[in-house]
Amino acid sequence: MTSGMPQATEKPRNAPGDDRQTRILDAAQHCFANNGFHRTTMADIALRAGMSAGNLYRYFESKDAVVAQLCGRDRAEIAGGFAQINNAENPLEAFEALGRHHLVDEPRERAVLVAEIWSEAARNPGIARMCSDFDTDIKERLGAFMVQLKDRGLMQHSVDHTRLAELVTVLVDGVMLRRARDPAFDPAPFVQHIAELVLVAGALPSLMQEQLPLQGQPLLQ
Repeated sequence: MTSGMPQATEKPRNAPGDDRQTRILDAAQHCFANNGFHRTTMADIALRAGMSAGNLYRYFESKDAVVAQLCGRDRAEIAGGFAQINNAENPLEAFEALGRHHLVDEPRERAVLVAEIWSEAARNPGIARMCSDFDTDIKERLGAFMVQLKDRGLMQHSVDHTRLAELVTVLVDGVMLRRARDPAFDPAPFVQHIAELVLVAGALPSLMQEQLPLQGQPLLQ
């Protein structure tokens, strides 16, 4: 994580993959999503994790440190997902499946947690930096995925993959926030639409370039 962001405290007898650390992170996710970031205390997280507050502080020095580790866990999972779609026989289909996993199959609690972290980022510079780093990582992975689509002949080289990756990121953020806000919202059709957007941008450049009256910098050069 970036400098200035609280880190998980050193654990003398426990590896990073320790089951107790996982239990703490799962407990924190539940508490943040159901009670809010500010209302949740370290004692609440400890109680949910089934340990004493003193033992919890052996793993994490603060709530910010817990958030940093939660985001680190998510980044590692997303990195693994992109590695799989990059090696998939049908990368566009695998891309849609990755979107369904994170936006549809994950429990809604996960979306509420993300909304809580983003809200805290508006007030907490350390968490804001962490969220910015996360966004940059996602956009870079999306951009690299689209470069691979070009190399495999599945996307026109004229597509500005950097700007398309940013657009996809903004759309994904919107789906995540809508799911957090509205329990009745079904994200599945929108995941499909995002995948279709990538397909259309890659396969039908003339449609986007000639028929859409865009202002500003187009996605296609």
